[in-house]
Amino acid sequence: MKSRCRISLTLLCSALLLPVGASAREPLATRVEHLVVSSARASGLFEVFTRELQLPAVWPYSDYGSFQSGGVSLGNTVLEFSQGNEASARFSGLALEPVLNAENLTEALPERGIGSTGPQPFSVNVDGKTLVLWTNVSLPGFEPRNATIFFCDYKDRKAVRKNRAQGARALKAARGGVLGVLGVKLISLGVEDRAKAQRRWRQLASDVSADLLRFSAGPPLRLTVVKQPGILSLTLQVRSRAAAEKYLRARGWLVRADEGGTLIAPWAIGGLRVRVEE
Repeated sequence: MKSRCRISLTLLCSALLLPVGASAREPLATRVEHLVVSSARASGLFEVFTRELQLPAVWPYSDYGSFQSGGVSLGNTVLEFSQGNEASARFSGLALEPVLNAENLTEALPERGIGSTGPQPFSVNVDGKTLVLWTNVSLPGFEPRNATIFFCDYKDRKAVRKNRAQGARALKAARGGVLGVLGVKLISLGVEDRAKAQRRWRQLASDVSADLLRFSAGPPLRLTVVKQPGILSLTLQVRSRAAAEKYLRARGWLVRADEGGTLIAPWAIGGLRVRVEE
């Protein structure tokens, strides 16, 4: 799937001064900007998360011309629902916020042994002028396979961060919706070779220790060795696990509650694996 990063088209982009380059020891990513869900029922899932679970929208689900999507705030990152062909929804992509701009990033990646597609700008026409809103740089073949890992270089990062902060405040004001969500605790990645994945992710993340990948902000990633690689699951941190379980049990959406956390019924959320923990 060709992933793209999103922002409301009303957010006009301005130039942002960024570092010209990063040393070999500096991470290339600051955080997971958003996690992409691909589904043939993307609009319906967006409604489940915003209306049923009462999580705030960061941008409305709509047809933006070359793509259809909507974004939901999870506090420390965004969950994007993107129209795809999959009958069963899946976590299909990770959008990373880069330290550098797209052009300098494209030059820095080969120096660290990482291939990329090069800059892929998304633009709109405003009063007869072409305005680039963001540029993606995808990393083909990057771990995990069966998922798209890409950098998303918003041209007006200040406006985007303000938008994300507003979403986080809305989540807090709503007391995390019916589940009491505080943020994303963990994103689980399934890889075939953990050591190889660690070496590769060490070029991007701030800290790689054991099976965890941490950034300067946002949720960490966990590497798990599996036979079928991909983005496996999302773990939400909630205010009260007991209260979340009470709601899920009443809806018939509680599958399992054990020391590993509480699993929301996948059938209720399109086939996704989402856990809740305190």
